[in-house]
Amino acid sequence: CAAFISCLALWRLCRVFIYIPQVPEATAKLFTNISSLGWLSSGSFYLGFALVFNEKKAVLKKKSVYLALILLPLLLISAQWAGLVVDTYKKESFGWKPILAKSPWPWIFVGYFMLFMGTALREIFQVWRKSPDQRKRKQARSIFFSMLISAAIGLSIDALLPALGIHRYPNMSNFLALIWAMGLVYAMARHKFLAIMPGEIPDNFNPPTLD
Repeated sequence: CAAFISCLALWRLCRVFIYIPQVPEATAKLFTNISSLGWLSSGSFYLGFALVFNEKKAVLKKKSVYLALILLPLLLISAQWAGLVVDTYKKESFGWKPILAKSPWPWIFVGYFMLFMGTALREIFQVWRKSPDQRKRKQARSIFFSMLISAAIGLSIDALLPALGIHRYPNMSNFLALIWAMGLVYAMARHKFLAIMPGEIPDNFNPPTLD
C-alpha cells in the first residue's frame, strides 16, 4: 500500500513541472520519463497490495507472480525512456500535454494497466463479499468503490479521449487518485484499516523493556 502511494506521489510531483507553460519541451520530456517510474509501476504495486489484502498466500509464494509484477513495469518503463509510449508533447494553456506514440506500446500499457487493476479490484471485491471479518468487508467496500471510480474516470480522460483525437484536457489520473485516497482515509478512520488490532498480536509476543 505504501509503495502504491509512493508511485502516486512521484507521478504527481513530476506533473508539477510538466504543467508549467514556461518550461521547455525537453524539461517536460525529462519529468514525463521520471514520472513513468510511478505511473507505469502503479498497477503492479496495487495488484500486489490486493493479493496481500485478500490473503492469497498460495499465489504470493509463486516466483512467476513476482516476475510478472516486476518485469512488465520495467519493460514499459524502458519503452517510455526510449520514446515508445509517449513520443511528442503539445503545448496547451495549462502546460505540456504528453501525446501517446503511434505504436503498439501505449496499447500494451493500457492492456497491462486494465488487466492488473481489474484483477486487483476483483481481489478486493472478493474480500468485500466473502470475508468472515465484517470490519474487513467494510474496508474492502470503501477501497473498491473509490478505486473503481477514480480508475474509470482517469482512463476515460487519459486514454479514451486522446484515442479519439481530443488533447485539450490535461491528464487527470494522478488528480483523480485523490478519490481513492479519500476512500483509503475513510477506511482507516472509520473501519481501522491498517491498524494493529489486539487479536493480531501473537500470544507469545514479549515487548522489549527498558531493563
